[in-house]
Amino acid sequence: MDKNLTACCGICCADCIPSNRELFDLADRLEKVLGELRFDLYAEYKAERIPDFKDYPVFLTVLHQIRQLHCSTCQQGGGNAQCEVRPCVRAKGVNGCWECAERPGCPRLDRLRAVHRNLDYNLDRIAERGPGQWFDKRKGHYRWQ
Repeated sequence: MDKNLTACCGICCADCIPSNRELFDLADRLEKVLGELRFDLYAEYKAERIPDFKDYPVFLTVLHQIRQLHCSTCQQGGGNAQCEVRPCVRAKGVNGCWECAERPGCPRLDRLRAVHRNLDYNLDRIAERGPGQWFDKRKGHYRWQ
């Protein structure tokens, strides 16, 4: 797999929902088609008989928020703008946390560890095999995987 899919923190971008290109292409297309169809007016009409359509504005808000999650990989200049890890990695002149001696107790990774239960396991695999060769040995990042 492409080494650019290994984030500075060790997350596999191919597993990450915000980097799922297909999801965001579909969300963009859906929002565009709904607007072209004036689905807001249709939902208003349908709400007279199907009360769930009253929630259409909430659906649009959620769809918009989903679209805001999209990012490209941090190795290619994207990623979360509030990321604390990437600037640290760059300042230390390393490719990622897997090359940092301070990683085991690093507080910058604590928030990620809470969500990505196998983060340290995967960082160990990256350290052993390299950022382009660890993918087949990775474990799921998210609690729901």
